[in-house]
Amino acid sequence: MRKNTAVLAAALFAGALVAACTAKPSADECSKLGAHYMELVKKDLPPDPDMAKDIEETAKGKMQAIETDCPKLNTKEQVACGTKAQDLDAFDACMGDKAPAKAPE
Repeated sequence: MRKNTAVLAAALFAGALVAACTAKPSADECSKLGAHYMELVKKDLPPDPDMAKDIEETAKGKMQAIETDCPKLNTKEQVACGTKAQDLDAFDACMGDKAPAKAPE
């Protein structure tokens, strides 16, 4: 009987772990992620005003895509990581666009 209880407990733990890793973010979390992405873009804009404007316009499109697609394509873990990212490279790594990165502290 104890063996069955241990197996059941292990299965429940594994199921909870999988659910936590694949949980989908809310629309509000995705909106915050998009806003943080724009903050990171603005932090890295070049001094040339025309170039900066072009980059910002392109980034607005990506921000909208992030907010729209995020609940379907990202996990809560990715969103938490991206929201804490300090630069665009770290943000992209959190989203899986580059080699996996450790979540920012």
